[in-house]
Amino acid sequence: MDKRKESVFSYIESRRDEMLIFCGPWFASTPRSAGRNYDTICEVLAEKLRSLGCEVQVHKATEKYLKLQGAEIMG
Repeated sequence: MDKRKESVFSYIESRRDEMLIFCGPWFASTPRSAGRNYDTICEVLAEKLRSLGCEVQVHKATEKYLKLQGAEIMG
C-alpha cells in the first residue's frame, strides 16, 4: 500500500468511533429507506465536511439514479 493510501486509512481508523456515532443511524436505516431524505443527508454531511476544512460540492441525484438505487420516488 502506498504511503498516501496508508495515511488516509490510518486517519479514518483513528476516528472510527466518531464516524460511527455521527453516521451510524443513517447507515443503519439505508436499506429500508434508500433515497429518502437524500438532499437533507447530503447537506448535513457537506456541512460537517466543510467544518473540517473540506471543499464540498453537492450534486442533485437524478430520479433515474435514485430508482436504480432502490429509492421510493414520492410525488
